[in-house]
Amino acid sequence: MAMVEWETLGMWLLFRAPYLIVGVVGLWLAIRRRSRHPRASLFAGLGFAGILGSEALSVLTQALIHIAIAEGRGREIPQIAGSLNLPGMLLHMLSLTSLALAVFSDRRPATAQVRADTKKGSGV
Repeated sequence: MAMVEWETLGMWLLFRAPYLIVGVVGLWLAIRRRSRHPRASLFAGLGFAGILGSEALSVLTQALIHIAIAEGRGREIPQIAGSLNLPGMLLHMLSLTSLALAVFSDRRPATAQVRADTKKGSGV
């Protein structure tokens, strides 16, 4: 059995670290704020959890590709990548949709004064 290039995989994980940090911090914030903003926190929590899940699939894909190369099973790479990349991409799209919903949920409608100011041209 050939040696897996752990240094290369480690560098790849380091490159993905910002996504993992944002996912963990975002999930933590969503949980902390759920009593004040329940709907937004639910959508944000789902979105950040989905980002962490898609990153986990991405890490798994890279690890399996490195192992396949090390074991001389390079012909399996398209099958490995195809079977994990599509679910990861779909999960990432659902996560971004959930985060977009979090931004616009729990918003209060504009007051009558704000609407009047906007019509007069004094708004942004």
